[in-house]
Amino acid sequence: MAKIVIIGLGHVGLAYLENLIFDKSISGEVILIDNNEEKLKGEILDIEQGLVLNNSNVDLKIGDYSSLDNADICVLTLGLPQSKKSRLEDLAGASKMVKEVTEKIENTSFNGIILVATNPVDVISQMVAANLAYPYQRVIGTGTMLDTIRLKSLISKKVKVSPDDINVYVLGEHGNSQFVYYNNANISMSSIKNYLSKEERDELASLTKKMGSLIVTNKGYTSFGVASCLLELTKTILNDSRKIYPVSHYQADYDLYFSMPAVIGKSGCGKTTLLNMIGGLDTVSSGRVSILGTDITEMPESKLSVFRSENIGFVFQFFHLIPELTAIENILFPTVIRKRIFDQDKLDLLVNLLGIQKNLGQMVSQLSGGEQQRVAIARAVLLSPKLLLMDEPTGNLDAANSEIIRTLIKQLRDEFEISVFYVTHDLEMAQVADSIIRMKDGQIEWNSVNQ
Repeated sequence: MAKIVIIGLGHVGLAYLENLIFDKSISGEVILIDNNEEKLKGEILDIEQGLVLNNSNVDLKIGDYSSLDNADICVLTLGLPQSKKSRLEDLAGASKMVKEVTEKIENTSFNGIILVATNPVDVISQMVAANLAYPYQRVIGTGTMLDTIRLKSLISKKVKVSPDDINVYVLGEHGNSQFVYYNNANISMSSIKNYLSKEERDELASLTKKMGSLIVTNKGYTSFGVASCLLELTKTILNDSRKIYPVSHYQADYDLYFSMPAVIGKSGCGKTTLLNMIGGLDTVSSGRVSILGTDITEMPESKLSVFRSENIGFVFQFFHLIPELTAIENILFPTVIRKRIFDQDKLDLLVNLLGIQKNLGQMVSQLSGGEQQRVAIARAVLLSPKLLLMDEPTGNLDAANSEIIRTLIKQLRDEFEISVFYVTHDLEMAQVADSIIRMKDGQIEWNSVNQ
């Protein structure tokens, strides 16, 4: 039985609540928290009458922040008056409300997943995680999931094909700086370029960006679309479906929240979770984590973020490159975000070692999987981390590129004096390591030293 807490019962919160109630796959408790308790009572009375003809599996209650104890999901649908201003202009009012709410959450024992739908969602998601000193991996914003749905709907109407058969992502910010990743977009395995001209694609991308404003202009607010996204994310988490959605989540390389494809499910208990705990992206329920002689177990997120940026590099399974930037722009982007000076000689050595000299001016969306992996490694290594964490470094590569990566890891270790810790299913990749730890069902089964 699930336990879901909704904080804020404005237009979005109410639409999400209605979706939960009438979805027969959801069962358990739904707890409502809102400053306007009279409105809550009225909404429950109204809903209960509607449920006479619809048997729901949901037990609806009014609660307080103590209700978060043992909850699976906390959904933040904080009601802010929507204006015709940009989302960033609405940030001042949103940040005050978020601060008040997160202070109350912090005083509970909540340890589930937080879903954020309050705009500007990318900024608010990061603010929630930072205010709570909460694992970034467990704070997810709806991000550009809604924009992606809007785009699929527009394409569907244009080419008269079901949205289910359209594979395309809107990425970046849920706002004016979003972009459509058309390069690998397809309709039932056929390139979307076979269906739409560049002019048509650009027109649909522009209309997608304006869609939220159009809805607010005509209706006064948006609710149903984002509520549908929240329901889908809720079901995916509760069922641990491991589906991929373009949601706003933490990008360690950039120390920012923005939307990229992410695998959604329950908090894991295996090797990737171990990697996240070592990198300070997730917290431990027992025991300690010490990196380079520093205990990070209870380190505040503000200090932990600095420690990560100065000592740890990350290479994720899905690379998390920005498709609309060139290879060199992706490599240098963390130096811009963190305002760090890089060593040009080191960059040249790194580029030569990785064999990506000819790729630097290319958009990363034009590169092969192996080339993208090497760009991701260059980005992680440029700022001289003492520890490099890698998640399935050969997981998305063919045999030839896998062999290249295995060789490169050994060279990186020797040339740059970096300790490398990686998780892998690749037995050949495992043999590159100085020592091997085998995990099963979240437990260390055995460990050994390679001779």
